[in-house]
Amino acid sequence: MTAYIDAINRVYRQVLLAVGLGRVTFSATGAGPTEKYQVQLGSTEVHDNERRFFEYGFASRLFPGCSTISVYIAGDRGNGVIVASNDGRYRIDLQPGESAQYDDQGQFIKISRTGIVIQGNNLPITIETSGAVNVNAGGNANINATGNVVIATGGTVQLGAAGGKKLALDGDPVVGGVIQASSTKGTCT
Repeated sequence: MTAYIDAINRVYRQVLLAVGLGRVTFSATGAGPTEKYQVQLGSTEVHDNERRFFEYGFASRLFPGCSTISVYIAGDRGNGVIVASNDGRYRIDLQPGESAQYDDQGQFIKISRTGIVIQGNNLPITIETSGAVNVNAGGNANINATGNVVIATGGTVQLGAAGGKKLALDGDPVVGGVIQASSTKGTCT
C-alpha cells in the first residue's frame, strides 16, 4: 500500500511542477535553433538555459523582467520550455478583435477595427526588395509629408499609367510650360 501511495504522490508532484509562472532575469543567447533564458520562478527557484520556441516566421527577444509561462516535461524543472510571454510595460491598447506587433520603442503594426496602422514613432520605415513594389488602392493614395518627397529612379515616372502626363524632373528644361527632352535625364512620361 505504501508503494501505491508513493507512486500517487510522485505523479501528483509531477503534475504540480509541470507548469510554472516566472520572470526573465537574463537573456542567455538569441543565436542557434532556440533562444535560451534564465527564468526565476518564485523567490528562490532559478532555471538557466530555458528554451523558447516560436511559430514559424515569428521572432522576438525578451527583456529581463518579462513574464513567462513555462512547461516542464514530466514535471522535471530542469527540462523547461517557455511557451508564452508577456511584457506589460510596452503593451499597446487594443479593442476587442484587434491585433498588433509592437516593441519597447513605441513602434507597431496594428490591425485595428478601422484599418491597418504602421507606426514608426520617429524611426525610419524601410521597404526593401529587388522586385517590384505595387500599391493598389480603390480610393485615393495620399502621401502627406512635412519634408521633401524624393523619387529616385533609373527608369521613368508615369502619371496616369503608361502614356500618362509628362513630369519634369529637377533640372529638366521647361519652355512655355512644355517639358523639353533632357539629354542627361531622358524623358519622363
